[in-house]
Amino acid sequence: MKKNTLTKISILSVLILAVLSFVFTPVAYASPAVSAKKLPRMVTVTFYGTDGTQMSFNWNTTDYTGSDVYVVEASDALGFGSSSVIKTTGEYHISKASKSDGFIHTCVVSNLKLATKYLYKVGDAELNVWSEVGSFVTSGDAGAPFTFIHVSDPQSDEEQYYDIYREVLRSATKNCSPQFIVNTGDIVNNNWKGSVPNLNQWEWALTGTFDVMKDYPIVATTGNHEAADYDFSERFNFDTPEGASTKSGVYYSFNYNGVHFTAINTNDTSDHKSPDTTGLSDEQLNWIKSDLEKNKNAKWKIVLMHKPIYDCGAGGNNTEDPAEGRTNYDIPVMRRQLAPLFTQYGVDLVVQGHDHLYSKSYPLVSYLDESGEVVSRATVTESVQKSYNGGTYDFYDDPKGTIYIDIGSPSGWKNFPPVSDYPKDLIDKAGQGTVMYTAVSIEGDNLFVHTYTLDGKFESVPYYAFGVTKTSEWEAPVDNNGKFPTWAIVLIVAGSVLVVGGSVGATLLILKSKNKKTAANTSSENASDGSESNL
Repeated sequence: MKKNTLTKISILSVLILAVLSFVFTPVAYASPAVSAKKLPRMVTVTFYGTDGTQMSFNWNTTDYTGSDVYVVEASDALGFGSSSVIKTTGEYHISKASKSDGFIHTCVVSNLKLATKYLYKVGDAELNVWSEVGSFVTSGDAGAPFTFIHVSDPQSDEEQYYDIYREVLRSATKNCSPQFIVNTGDIVNNNWKGSVPNLNQWEWALTGTFDVMKDYPIVATTGNHEAADYDFSERFNFDTPEGASTKSGVYYSFNYNGVHFTAINTNDTSDHKSPDTTGLSDEQLNWIKSDLEKNKNAKWKIVLMHKPIYDCGAGGNNTEDPAEGRTNYDIPVMRRQLAPLFTQYGVDLVVQGHDHLYSKSYPLVSYLDESGEVVSRATVTESVQKSYNGGTYDFYDDPKGTIYIDIGSPSGWKNFPPVSDYPKDLIDKAGQGTVMYTAVSIEGDNLFVHTYTLDGKFESVPYYAFGVTKTSEWEAPVDNNGKFPTWAIVLIVAGSVLVVGGSVGATLLILKSKNKKTAANTSSENASDGSESNL
């Protein structure tokens, strides 16, 4: 009996000890999976300010989280474990664009080094919830070479076209090694003025492409298809002018390696459907003038905008737009407002979108005539071929005029041919829209613009390339009223064009040109080619 009793006691003791061990010993539970509602989505990285030492981050979460950004130099072997990590906490707010949009997080990181590659991640440090790690390269010294990619109008109702867009971005970044990507609007399709934003399309455009875009800041302008109230400004945190409205979009500027960029909001008009439209608001127009005046000494000046003021498309020519079935009454007004300004301040390149086709103007100068209408003419109508870095470019030597470009959609959802009556004395190259992107490179005195299409394997195929050599600044031959001389005599002397004019203060302009063709000859040649040029 004693043996059985001892055995029972031993068994009971073991059971008691097991229970006590279970109760008082901490259990190592596996951490629960992070809720998808707390994961950062629609992450965008943008330049902020003008001195190159700041970057801005913007993202969404469905549920509340913190707004943390960690940044570290890519050369730091310890990565985010380094004591040199810049840890910044930003702000959050409920989206003003849509109730289902969730929380919008913004964070500006300062005190960055120039010409430096950084790694970053965004999320919530306390919850240890982070985005994928991305990278960016800050602005450097003026004159240092760099490249940016230009795309426009990837908009679509279907996700499959954003898959194409992602592959175009992948091919473009692999082919051209850019420092950032410019998108001149209509990133989404169904978020026009007065509509409820379609968040699926933003997910496809931003989250769906983040595996590529995470390593490139995006410089975006507002298209008419993202004009829903605050829709665009909730996706990107640009350094907008103090007090500027962000309801229909944003306008801002920045510098990169000494090149000045001015981004315009072409939604900021009174009513583009009415012949009585007043064009851009006085607030934005005054800011554009001030911005160009402050940066008039920049070696290169580039303007970014969605709606075109010079191209070979329906929008730029104020004809019925097949994409929207209406007339763009605001475009002629914006042309009168902006083209003389671009001439006055020596803007070199205007990068546009909206018309979903390829268009490149000659170098143009513009002014307002006595009736207030804009008059433009080409300063050069023939280029000289030069080879550079294995490619051949049509080059303009000191053209002293503004070149306007437009390209087809990178998703291929909507592309159009040139209209039949585009101004052939102003437009040099006109082509059917197709899946394409443009790479713009600036190296000292040279600017290169190379457009590519894509083959069936998403390999980049050269389409057309041109360049500009700029060894001296140019100013428009204008009087104090901002106009060209009211009269002009044109003389052809030894292969050069001399324009002698008179107004309040006589002006003499010598345009050095190797041309043998005149604008009129070019016009007839383009007309004989039909609506497309032989690109």
